[in-house]
Amino acid sequence: MLKEIKVVDEKKGIARVTTVDERWYFKTIMNPETGLPETKFFPSSTWIISCYPKGKWLAEWREEVGKEEADRVKKAAGSRGSKVHYACEDIDRGRLFLYLQ
Repeated sequence: MLKEIKVVDEKKGIARVTTVDERWYFKTIMNPETGLPETKFFPSSTWIISCYPKGKWLAEWREEVGKEEADRVKKAAGSRGSKVHYACEDIDRGRLFLYLQ
């Protein structure tokens, strides 16, 4: 695989590009100052972290709880992380009131 480009969220207009050693997400938005479309690229944090060495404890824990439970915990943690990420993004964009109601 040299490069894969895939739409991952059609509703939000988010696509992903994956090469041998990198993964990026991108979205085309309208620049509020110029009124012209521009493409914003964001590195995949999960791709970056996958290159970081995991400790021996992680393999031991996965073996202890089993693959299904480990995958369930990973998915739940990912969901929480995504919610925090989106909340921080909203706050950065001045949409704090959504979380104060």
